[in-house]
Amino acid sequence: MEDLGSLIHSFGLEYIYKHNGLIFTQRGDVVQFLVEFGLKNCNPTILPMIDNLHLTKDMNVLSIDAHLYQHMVGKLNLTW
Repeated sequence: MEDLGSLIHSFGLEYIYKHNGLIFTQRGDVVQFLVEFGLKNCNPTILPMIDNLHLTKDMNVLSIDAHLYQHMVGKLNLTW
């Protein structure tokens, strides 16, 4: 048996060793996802929508790219 050293990346997780413990993160995957879909410079928010917004079918909305949406959701399913 051979010592391969400290674990750094496995199963989609990055392992960061600190003096007080071990941190698991998916930061690299999240950054890659944001870059791929042109969202790298987006601003984080606590609430992704207007609070108490009532959605209706006849609202004036921009056209939705269903293929892009499905691709993004599929990528999330495979990544996490």
